[in-house]
Amino acid sequence: MGNVYLDTSFFFGYIENQGGRREEAEKILKYEQELGSVILTSVLTVNEFCCGVYDRYRGDADCEERVAEAIRRIRRIANVYGLNDDVLRRGARIQSAWGALYGQRGKGRDRKLRWDSLHLATAAELKAVRVYAWDDRWHESPEAELMEVGEVISPALCPQLDL
Repeated sequence: MGNVYLDTSFFFGYIENQGGRREEAEKILKYEQELGSVILTSVLTVNEFCCGVYDRYRGDADCEERVAEAIRRIRRIANVYGLNDDVLRRGARIQSAWGALYGQRGKGRDRKLRWDSLHLATAAELKAVRVYAWDDRWHESPEAELMEVGEVISPALCPQLDL
């Protein structure tokens, strides 16, 4: 029980079966529903997911209908949480901490992490007991900024296989 956060990659895996991940995503959703978890995501998820829909169907007459359906599907799965100043500040701290970590390794700041930092900041703000994503970069998350997050599960796998 508790708050559970789903990253955009979870929805790509579930809704579009990206990487053949739908079956695992279904197990995770069933597991969390049986626990009575509150399933959450960010407005950033809606934006990122819809961007992909626009990329694929931009020229089609039914593009806006497809986007609207994508939003409905996300909202049927999860409550969508908006960004606020606390999330934005925490996201900046997470991105800065990642920059320092990568800077020590001579890699420099990875700008792709800016979206991930906002996802993790939202999960921390919501005190998520579990966060699911299919994003390998999250293994090196700045722990000091994520003390309110229980467990980051990436790659997303169902914690209990026998339901």
